[in-house]
Amino acid sequence: MRSLTAEYLAALRFDDTRVATLRSLGEYHGKQQLSTTQSPEALKGQRQVAVVESTELSNRLEGIAVAPSRLKSLVICNATLKSRPGQKIAGYRDALAR
Repeated sequence: MRSLTAEYLAALRFDDTRVATLRSLGEYHGKQQLSTTQSPEALKGQRQVAVVESTELSNRLEGIAVAPSRLKSLVICNATLKSRPGQKIAGYRDALAR
């Protein structure tokens, strides 16, 4: 495995495409930080939508179907369920929360 020694880093060469990609990554990282500080509520809402949709699709793959409105309340309100499908939904929700 290569270490990030000064000699190794000095020997790296990047073509124009890779340099442009690195610049874009830096630009988008800055925009992400700006969005995080300026509109945390919008990001929180987007995260909730993503968690609900991910939970729905993952559980649908396992044959567990829940009404979208019910699923949203289960995922966002952290409801505890005793049924096996409910436990699977709660488990997936908890895994995403980590």
